[in-house]
Amino acid sequence: MYNLCYDIANWTKKSKEFYNKIPDNVRERTPSVMVKNHENFNPSGSKKVTPEKATYTRRSALRVFGTAALATALAMGGCSAKEPRIEKTAPAPTVSSIGPEPEKPTESPTPETQKIEMEFVGLEDFARKLSALEKEFENATEEEKQKGEFYTKRMALLIGWSHANHGFKSETFDYEKGVWIAGADNYEAVQREVASSIMTLLHDAAVLTHACNEDKSLLPSETGMTADDIMAASLDAFTGGYAKSKLNGRLNNFKEYPISIKTSIYGGTIEKGKLIEPFAGYYGTRTRNNFNDKDAKDPDADLLSSGGMNAGGTHDTYDFFVPSDMGDGVKRVLKLTVLIVNTESKDIHYANKPAEKPVNGYGAPEGDQSVVVYGILVDARVADKTCTDGINSKPLHVVDGDKERPICDLPELQKYYAS
Repeated sequence: MYNLCYDIANWTKKSKEFYNKIPDNVRERTPSVMVKNHENFNPSGSKKVTPEKATYTRRSALRVFGTAALATALAMGGCSAKEPRIEKTAPAPTVSSIGPEPEKPTESPTPETQKIEMEFVGLEDFARKLSALEKEFENATEEEKQKGEFYTKRMALLIGWSHANHGFKSETFDYEKGVWIAGADNYEAVQREVASSIMTLLHDAAVLTHACNEDKSLLPSETGMTADDIMAASLDAFTGGYAKSKLNGRLNNFKEYPISIKTSIYGGTIEKGKLIEPFAGYYGTRTRNNFNDKDAKDPDADLLSSGGMNAGGTHDTYDFFVPSDMGDGVKRVLKLTVLIVNTESKDIHYANKPAEKPVNGYGAPEGDQSVVVYGILVDARVADKTCTDGINSKPLHVVDGDKERPICDLPELQKYYAS
């Protein structure tokens, strides 16, 4: 029934209206996942990595059943009653998170299997270490967590695992301390890497939730961690505000429908040795708005609203864009915003804070000064050529320096939609 609704969305001439009406959990299609689990996890890459788990796939078929089935779908509320009857199915491309570009869809009576190919490195070892860390601080007070460096140790494990999955070795992330170190000469480049690392981690954790939903042997019970636990730790460590509430709401979709990962986190491919790469990015500065008391989970809240993130003063932010892929051939983007936290020193004590209670921002370091940097994903919106997110009619914007710019005015977006 779910796939029937999805294909109606594919073939209707009113795709934008339909997209804006239906809930998130009706926008997905059930593809397959291809997973490999490699052990001997080591972010530095110094140890040999050997394969442990086999690759597997699952194929989901789609058929259109005619007027009776369509009537049932409408009665269940899965599709709008105004949509026309559909006489044929829509094909689905074969895609891969690591590897060649997706093949173009071809006409077929049933859709081809969609795949997200993922290579997990040292998964069991990573899970055991993360489990041990969380158990160590299970009954700790907030003060004890900060003093014991719980937050940075957790960031070290999560980012180290994700980087290793893709064969990426950072020159600025300290894999022992769990933070990025930036100077005046590379401050913007570090911000970009922070943002890409967060999105790549969320991508990996989401793929893992589906993989373990299909094959629970990937994470044996003796590791003390489930895929849900790893996703929860990733969200807790690196998201806040509206982005956290939105992604939390998609957890079941990630388990059952891998294409929701391509919709909500990243719709492109990740080349070996690299992270998710934005096709456009803007460095900005935002200031706390004490007159906006909306909760951070509200999409109308400011990133620094007084009712939400509790982030005082002024913060650097990085607005960036990656492809979003709903599998219907309509070009969309994910507009994402990461709040950059700069502790104004190399003392990681100031980085040991909950993600939603960051310290004040301080801007780029001066001279030969080096500072600790990390980030929090605080906003995530899917937009089509209307440049809105389907929730609010006001076009989305980025902050470029200290100026707001509607995303429809950005040359990178214009080129993306025109291609």
